[in-house]
Amino acid sequence: SKLLGERLSALYHDITGAPAFALRPPWVWIPEKYDRYISLIENPAEWAHGLWAYLAIEDLCAAVERAMVCDAEGWHAVFLSADDHGTPDSSFDLLKKHYGFAGPFGDPFGKADSMITSQAAKALLGWKPRWNWRSWMEHTRQKQALAPEAKALSERQL
Repeated sequence: SKLLGERLSALYHDITGAPAFALRPPWVWIPEKYDRYISLIENPAEWAHGLWAYLAIEDLCAAVERAMVCDAEGWHAVFLSADDHGTPDSSFDLLKKHYGFAGPFGDPFGKADSMITSQAAKALLGWKPRWNWRSWMEHTRQKQALAPEAKALSERQL
């Protein structure tokens, strides 16, 4: 379980004194699930339970790399998330529609701000997510379009 992994990493730090991290990503988006994400983007109710938070696999890998070379001391648990949420709707409208949240002070978020913050990971690791859902979807679509050509070229070279 996630909790067991976090406790083991904390124990590792306690025993060895070596720095350790618990990286907490939300739904990690991978190219193989591209079609599923199209459905989620179009139907926010399907993933309201996760506050529409996601992270591109490339950004997760970059965070892991940063954690491996980071000179921080101690044990740290940090959330990782894209800076935006994964729908075209505003954060405020999503919360109002799916949670009944209107907030006493108006809209506390920017239009598409993620509702899970990565500020601790950014500060501690010097990491910043590269992808938002629109750029990641476009990049992945282009890679998938090239995939059959690359496979055909590879097969001809064998």
